[in-house]
Amino acid sequence: MSNKRNDTKLIFTSDKPVVNDELGTHKHLAELLVQVVKSDSDNPLVVGLFGGWGTGKSSIVKMYDRLT
Repeated sequence: MSNKRNDTKLIFTSDKPVVNDELGTHKHLAELLVQVVKSDSDNPLVVGLFGGWGTGKSSIVKMYDRLT
């Protein structure tokens, strides 16, 4: 039997939506969403954000809220 110590570190990240998008991709989508929603169309509009867990859906919504 070996007495080697396992030095594996576990890193946990927050599951909270981000507001500062370091890569800029989510902010770009939020800005585009603002343009689409505020367009001068008389037609009804439904917007859906689809994606797996952790893909940034809530972050995009939070950024959209800050832009409006």
